[in-house]
Amino acid sequence: EEVAPAAGEEALPAPAYAVEPCVWRDGLVVRESGGGEEGGGPGGGVECLSVKLHLPEVEEASEVEVELSCEELLLTAAGKYRCALLLPRPVELAPLLCRFETRRRIMSV
Repeated sequence: EEVAPAAGEEALPAPAYAVEPCVWRDGLVVRESGGGEEGGGPGGGVECLSVKLHLPEVEEASEVEVELSCEELLLTAAGKYRCALLLPRPVELAPLLCRFETRRRIMSV
């Protein structure tokens, strides 16, 4: 969702995004989830969420500021994007992986 601008700030669009359940296993994100097993998905691992944000106006990761709480992700790219994304369920803050794909201009959290 778009975040209302503070006094004196311009309104900025929210980027397109997708949120998917996944599993964190052996330091990698695996695109499977579910299984109903306590403590992880099929084959072990920790159930988590993957958030991908498309940022076509951003050229490099240093332009993006990400703040994460157990219930919300805040993203700001100065003068380009601002969004507050409520996560579909509470998450633990670790393990955390954040990456920006320069060619595709996608931020993955």
